[in-house]
Amino acid sequence: MKNRSPRLSLLLIVSILALIGCESKAVLPTETATTNPVEAPTEVPSASGSTVVSTATPTRVSVTPEDATGGATANWQIYRNEKYGYSFKYFADCHLGPMPEGCKKAPPAERDPECLCFLDGDNPNHVFLQACLGNLDHPTLLTWEVSHFETPAFNPPQGADLVAWMREKWSSYEDTPDEPNTDIGGMPAVRYLSPQSPMAPSVETIYFMKDAMLFEIRMLSVEEGNNRELYDQMVSSFSTFEVS
Repeated sequence: MKNRSPRLSLLLIVSILALIGCESKAVLPTETATTNPVEAPTEVPSASGSTVVSTATPTRVSVTPEDATGGATANWQIYRNEKYGYSFKYFADCHLGPMPEGCKKAPPAERDPECLCFLDGDNPNHVFLQACLGNLDHPTLLTWEVSHFETPAFNPPQGADLVAWMREKWSSYEDTPDEPNTDIGGMPAVRYLSPQSPMAPSVETIYFMKDAMLFEIRMLSVEEGNNRELYDQMVSSFSTFEVS
């Protein structure tokens, strides 16, 4: 695969910087999730038209694929993007909001649970979740992004076929399929996997169209630890709705 997005060349730097906030306080994957009893969902508005429906009060991060399977996801929080009409589930104990400033300044033993997992939905064009998972010596960074870039160059023209446009626009991508190779929320989508290399972590991207707009889901370090299974849970929970 050649000529991947320019953002990919920065991912190694980003992952190294982000892991600074994970060191020495990552959550053991064998721990059992601890949450408060489930209450009636409450909507928490975020800036610029996004909403999180919280079914449990975030306390600390402790997530494994076993915790995330089957009915256990009923205790996960739900992020709703009211501007673009999509939602997905994410970990019950994940902090809503950007990473607090003190996370990289305080000694590891003094860092708050909010440093271990946070979902920043203040910008509906770029929703960003990051979590530190794994053991104390080798934490795993999980990063999930859903983005819509409003620049005309990023979006196909009205009525364009997604795959045909991508094959023409990104003709240097050797692995662009002839037809959609996955679906997201019931919509046809194109999925790319960039394997891990000595210079960069593995990255998976999913592109789909909604309301004549192109969206990108980007998942970092998909081949590490339990990330693959957790990402699959989030992808499976992705759904869309009509914007009023």
